[in-house]
Amino acid sequence: MVVKCFPEAPDEWLHCAIHAVAEVSPRYQLDKDKEYPFVPMSCVAENFGGITGFESRKPDSSGYASFKLNDILYGKITPCVENGKVALVIELPYEYGLGSTEFIVLSPRENNDPKYLFELVCSNPVHGRVVSRMEGSTGRLRVTEDTFTKWLQVAVPTYEEQKKIAYYFHSIDIAIARTRDEISATQQLKKSLMQQLFTRGIPGRHQKFSSLRIVQRRVIDIPVDWEATKLGSCISKIQYGTNEPSNDYGGGYPVIAIPQVVSPRLELKDTPFAALGQREADDLRLQQGDVLLIRTNGNPDYLAKSTVVSEEVAAQHVVYASYLIRVRTDSERLLGEYLNYFLASPLGRRQALAMANTSAGNNNISTRSLKQFWLPRPEIAEQEEIIEILNNLEDTIDATQGVLNQQIRLKRSLLQNLLTGKIRVNLEATS
Repeated sequence: MVVKCFPEAPDEWLHCAIHAVAEVSPRYQLDKDKEYPFVPMSCVAENFGGITGFESRKPDSSGYASFKLNDILYGKITPCVENGKVALVIELPYEYGLGSTEFIVLSPRENNDPKYLFELVCSNPVHGRVVSRMEGSTGRLRVTEDTFTKWLQVAVPTYEEQKKIAYYFHSIDIAIARTRDEISATQQLKKSLMQQLFTRGIPGRHQKFSSLRIVQRRVIDIPVDWEATKLGSCISKIQYGTNEPSNDYGGGYPVIAIPQVVSPRLELKDTPFAALGQREADDLRLQQGDVLLIRTNGNPDYLAKSTVVSEEVAAQHVVYASYLIRVRTDSERLLGEYLNYFLASPLGRRQALAMANTSAGNNNISTRSLKQFWLPRPEIAEQEEIIEILNNLEDTIDATQGVLNQQIRLKRSLLQNLLTGKIRVNLEATS
């Protein structure tokens, strides 16, 4: 049965299968002895983020996808489809390229704009239906080519209108890319600043330094008036969370889990619930300044990633799951916010990875290992200054992320209106 993705589009537009405007999986004549730019699935970013790099390979009998400039690479296997591994080829060192066998290539036909067709196939009405039509066994679901040649019908305006719409999308994409670059630059500044703040202190504050040998025999310099101490001497409580299973009816207490810890800020959003006994619930109740960190995960980047409990979260009776560790500091010696930032610093991350052990495919860190972390510790007043500096950077990143979210929402709204013809472009206006 043919599915119309844009039934509300103007009647004068071309209502057709995608194959009518883009050739599906074309076969280009390639020299079998020549190496071509190769795009593995890993080099296509999720969320329609584009191609991140090229390798080099020769054509062989393995059935690699072949493509040229302005073709669209559409990841066809789960979870690549769901994750939006779709890319428009906007740069190519040679005339042709090769890609993973798990790509379907869509090559825009004459008098069709590549950028417009890319936005068309990435739009929710098309992409959502592509996902729903995947076939195969569990874990190996794939998009079939007849999804594009037979089953999905799109609505396409004239070439001139396509170009104009594509121009608007391009302008928004430039603004989005600039905002993302700004976020990336601020994050890089934060990382560099943490390296400075947690080893040499606030710039210009300290003149004399002493050497400290830490894990893996690495030597760092810290201000002479700082104390180099192990984390275990600065904490009042350290413990694992609850093993009580979560429920889907919202009974019991909100439980902080890994998704909340890896978020930029700890919020009580989409938290699971668990029905703990009163004694355990009281023992695991989070307080302001508590640090929660991930103690086990298959992704090493998540290991020991941490967050700090805010006043707003602590105002409710909130507990935490067993794959997290709660650290409560001795607030007269060490502030929870300082520890949270330290764990994210290059020095903190280096120690976490060095002290981790691996079993059954998971990376693990124990309370015993955490207590052995070396911690450059200034007086509380300087800890507060360091926290303020980093909080200001976090606020800047949050504000810029808010701008990015608005831009993305604007594009989605405009995309829907332009692809359905609800808003028509002025073809007489110059670009």
